[in-house]
Formats: sequence, C-alpha cells, structure tokens
Amino acid sequence: AIHDHNTWLLLIQYGCCFGVELTTSNAAALYFKEEFELSTEAAAAVASTFGWMNLFARGLGGFLSDVSNAYRGMRGRLAWQLICFLLEGVFVMVFSKARTLGGAITALMTFSLFVQGAEGSTFGIVPYLNPNVTGTVAGIVGAGGNAGAVIFSILFRQMEYRDAFFWMGAATAVTSLMSSFVWIKGYEGLFFRKRVKPHPQCDRHPQSDRRNSSSGNGNRSNKPTNTSELQAGGESAHAQNQSRSYGDTDPLSEISGPFSH
Repeated sequence: AIHDHNTWLLLIQYGCCFGVELTTSNAAALYFKEEFELSTEAAAAVASTFGWMNLFARGLGGFLSDVSNAYRGMRGRLAWQLICFLLEGVFVMVFSKARTLGGAITALMTFSLFVQGAEGSTFGIVPYLNPNVTGTVAGIVGAGGNAGAVIFSILFRQMEYRDAFFWMGAATAVTSLMSSFVWIKGYEGLFFRKRVKPHPQCDRHPQSDRRNSSSGNGNRSNKPTNTSELQAGGESAHAQNQSRSYGDTDPLSEISGPFSH
C-alpha cells in the first residue's frame, strides 16, 4: 500500500476535505463572532449549520460516486472526485470574501456540501487501490484528514481568519488536480487508458514450450498411433491362430457314420 502512489494522492486529498471540515468546525463560530459581531450563542448556532450538512452530504457524495461508476467506470469516480474538490475550494474562497451574513451562511452550507461529498467520494475509490490490504489503505488515507487539520490550524494561527480561509480554499482547489494522476491497476485513469495488470503467463518462454512439446512427441513416436496398422496387426494374428487350429485338427475325425470304422 505504501509503495502505491495512489495511496499518497488520496491521503493528500483527504487532508483537504476532512482536514478542512475539522478546521472549519473549530474556527467558524469565532469567525462569525468577530467578522459579523454576533453573540457567542448566535455565532455557534450559525456555525452549526456546517456540521448539520454532514448528516446526508457524505453519503450523498459516495452515492453519486457509485452512480458515476455505473455510467463511466473508474473514470466517472475520478471525475466526480475532481468536481467535489474543485467546487469545495471555490466555495471556501467565496465564503472568505462574503461581506454579508446571509451570503456567508449560504457559502458555508454550499462548501460544506462539497466538503462532505469529497469525503464520501474519496472512500468510494479507496477499496479499488489494493483489495488485499484495503484496511491498510483506508487507515493511511484516513490519517491524512487529521494531518490536514493540524496543518490548516497552524495556518489559522499565523494569519487572519479571512485570509486563512481563502488560502485553505486555494490549496483545496489545487489538490483537485491530483485526481488526474490517480491511475489504478486494472482501471482507467481520468486521462489515461486502462492500466492492465501483468499476466503470469507472459513470463513463460516459447522456446522452452517448443522443446517440451518436441520431447513429448519424441516419446510418443515409438508407439503405434495409426489405427489401420493396429487393425492390420490384429487381423494377421487372428489368421495365424485360425491356421494353427486347422492344422492341429484331423478332418476325418469329424466324420461319423457306418464307414467311420
């Protein structure tokens, strides 16, 4: 799993969706309080709209990934992944630039929809990477979410919240391009043809196969394979047996009657 570049690409992307979710959940209430001069209770109530979207948006993202797979295969999943991250990043930047409370709440709920959708979309791809070690891959990718939250929290400590939200959105929009480089064995990439798995029979040498076949034919050459020869041999043996039986029998011994003595 750690040698597959797809694992690390999804780890970075998951840091830019689940990491963004954790960071926004921690910073949104204080942001609304300071930027729009709300009370602590009102700011917390407004910020909670971001978390409420998680009740259905993450599952919706996974569902639409499955729908995309039904129509376009893995290429459809990757296209939906790119769209989720791109729109997530765009609406985070829109949220950072909103000057009215209504506009900020609308942008917050919209970008929350795509944040959660990107999380569901990411784990719609994870099981395909390496089915033999799916748990390992899921653990590595999942750790990227917490790592992303740590990195973005450092960003919020060094900048004003409005600027920090903007650059967090810009980073997320850039990571959407990583979907173009996800190329899983046995599946198509977003811009690549199907990546074929190596077949074990491709390593066999045709010369050794010809030698084996020739040696097998040599062993069979000593055995009669012509059915006509087998039939001819059987008929000659039968004729010899008949002539041998006629020679051993006296024909006069078969005559019976008054002249036999």
